[in-house]
Amino acid sequence: PAALAGLHGALEDAGKWRPADGLPEQALTSTSTAPVVVAEVVVPIPPETTFAALTDGELYSRWLQVPVSIDGDRFAATLEWGTEVRGRYEFVVPPRLIVMSWDFDDGNVPVPGHPLSGYLRVYPEGEDSRVVVHQVVNTADQAAFMTGAWAMVLGRLKANVVAALAGAPPAPRQRRSKQSRG
Repeated sequence: PAALAGLHGALEDAGKWRPADGLPEQALTSTSTAPVVVAEVVVPIPPETTFAALTDGELYSRWLQVPVSIDGDRFAATLEWGTEVRGRYEFVVPPRLIVMSWDFDDGNVPVPGHPLSGYLRVYPEGEDSRVVVHQVVNTADQAAFMTGAWAMVLGRLKANVVAALAGAPPAPRQRRSKQSRG
């Protein structure tokens, strides 16, 4: 059945998806389509615990291995190469959803000077959790950068969260220079 799910849409009447041109409501709104980077990982802890690892600054600091501050809906972290990440949790629905806006303070990062929107969901996966991030991007360079950035964050979550929950202090990460893109 899963393999045939897409076939249903292909066999539907082509007229079903025609744009509704000329509607008066269209003049009242502005719409756009943006590409999205999707990153996901399965972590060996339940969803409620995973959600706590993403919303508790002390625990977040231990698994990310850099200081993370969370104050109300505001968060900030300085990565080991000096990039400052800062933003807001715009919408939080424990233990399943975090909608965030965030930006960098780093001249080398190909990110516009306005906050980006990301959607982080936590799903049960047996005894574990599946974390899925949808990161809205504006350009191919941004997509490439965000692919690597989310891979790093989610990779550290998977690799370090069990030790972080046991109270292990963050492993010292050597300060390193940011590699510029040439």
